[in-house]
Amino acid sequence: AELNIKTDASNAPKIHLYGNAALSLPQNVNISGVPASVPYSSSGSSFSVTATSTGNTAVTIGTTGTCTGAGTGTPTATATITVPAGMSPCTVTASAAAGNGFSAATNSAAVTFVAATQTISYSPTGGSQTFGSGNTFSATGSAPGGAVKISSSTATCTVPANSVSPAIVTMQNAGLCTLNFHVDATANYSAADASAGVTLSNLLAQTITFGTAPTVVVGG
Repeated sequence: AELNIKTDASNAPKIHLYGNAALSLPQNVNISGVPASVPYSSSGSSFSVTATSTGNTAVTIGTTGTCTGAGTGTPTATATITVPAGMSPCTVTASAAAGNGFSAATNSAAVTFVAATQTISYSPTGGSQTFGSGNTFSATGSAPGGAVKISSSTATCTVPANSVSPAIVTMQNAGLCTLNFHVDATANYSAADASAGVTLSNLLAQTITFGTAPTVVVGG
């Protein structure tokens, strides 16, 4: 079919359609529900998506890449997209069938993966320590295999240079000792930091030693 638009003497538009084929108007198929980013998960994850055709035609949802999920509906389809462990490429696709005077349409939305946030747990969690004594602090990150570095940012305590958990912390002076914990980023997890406050409460006990007492003669 051929569509011509002309104006007459009054400048009013005149539409002329030549041929026997039906004219199909363009339509869109809109996808919603795909997260802006999907954090890494060692066990995988899932999310729900919706796709709707603007021409009220049948819609089909699918995927490419490592994720899976499918759904159909008119004019709206829904699907649960399952993402396996890891951060391999994944794209959600949607197609709208031709009909109702509209042509077919397609759309897609790529899934963006990001490193997961990790946390640091440590023990003891702070509290009071004894002056001059060596106290062992241990820390672990939520990412498997990451070594946690331990340091001190105050002069009230010392930690050997380049220490990794477990580390010996020695109280040097009265006051607050701030311990800093850090674990580096990995391919799947972001870096993490934490801190703990330790105070001096128990002084080391000291003893007094007397020499041999002299012999005293009474009345002598």
